[in-house]
Amino acid sequence: MKGRQYQDKVPTANILMDKPILSGVYVGGAYDIDGVGLGRSFVFITDYAKDIAETYITGYSSDLYGKFLSVENMARLKREDLIELYDIAMKEWDNKNVPILY
Repeated sequence: MKGRQYQDKVPTANILMDKPILSGVYVGGAYDIDGVGLGRSFVFITDYAKDIAETYITGYSSDLYGKFLSVENMARLKREDLIELYDIAMKEWDNKNVPILY
């Protein structure tokens, strides 16, 4: 399924799911049709499209259009998990890019 292809958005693969699941953010492992692991992934399920798994595969940069993918062993992240991940990511980004201003 082809998305809107926003140029400044994190690249994701949209996967049509067999059955809807609860909206939220999940982590799992992404695989191609041959079962080859593509990497760890964040999976975003929204209320307005519960049958679409918007999937970001960490460290993956090849073209996925028209490819069959699966995400397995998904675990739903809790709010506390997301806050911790955002905090860790911001500290990493600050250390690489921004002098501490506060």
